[in-house]
Amino acid sequence: MVTDDVLAKNQHKILVCLQHVQDLDGSEDYVLIEGDSGAFKFLGELFTAMADQGESCTRAVHPNGAGMAHFVAGSDLGFMLHRNDCGQSPSLGRSRSAEDE
Repeated sequence: MVTDDVLAKNQHKILVCLQHVQDLDGSEDYVLIEGDSGAFKFLGELFTAMADQGESCTRAVHPNGAGMAHFVAGSDLGFMLHRNDCGQSPSLGRSRSAEDE
């Protein structure tokens, strides 16, 4: 199964929320991934498909773009999977800098 199949199979059924969070003293940054057990099974299937997928080595999923049906309302972080044994660099365009925030 390829990542497109996983996304299509689970459309409108699985909701994931990604948030940028810090620990209590603000010294550590994290990406919080929330969802029910179905959301984590979906992510597991997506990771497995990414590992098994042939030539395509990058998959981006974002609440304002491809894969938006899989995010809870209010999500503002997406994610990019890149299998680095492909010999290519992932790219979605220009990188975000601290000045953009």
